[in-house]
Amino acid sequence: AYFASVSGTVCPGGVLSPIYDAIAKHSTEKTGTRMPTTAEWLELYNNTTNEWTVINNVNGRRFTSKTNGKSIFIPCSGYASGGSVNDRGSNAYVWSSSLNSSSPNTAYGMYFDSSGIRPQNNNNRYNGFSVRGVSE
Repeated sequence: AYFASVSGTVCPGGVLSPIYDAIAKHSTEKTGTRMPTTAEWLELYNNTTNEWTVINNVNGRRFTSKTNGKSIFIPCSGYASGGSVNDRGSNAYVWSSSLNSSSPNTAYGMYFDSSGIRPQNNNNRYNGFSVRGVSE
């Protein structure tokens, strides 16, 4: 997924409108499924423990709730740029729906590798990062 515009109708208040949100637009899940905001990535980071792990021969991180013990695995799927996929298996780049208002060519997402996590990573909008859905 990538962000194609920063106009007011696309991103009111710096967050993608549902019609431009890749998850909201294409999900077959229940209504209200959408891309998380950068604040929600930070919330995941702050309210979970996480560990680098391998599941079904795929590197990634398991985030486990400090409250209820439920977990989510996010794979290291790399990113697409210039017609090729880079960093697959070693890095994860996952978009949020939040744009960087002070730098119109960038948006926020979560980044991690085996050594650490940046829950509010800022990157160029033309990169093909993964998207992950959340529900209301």
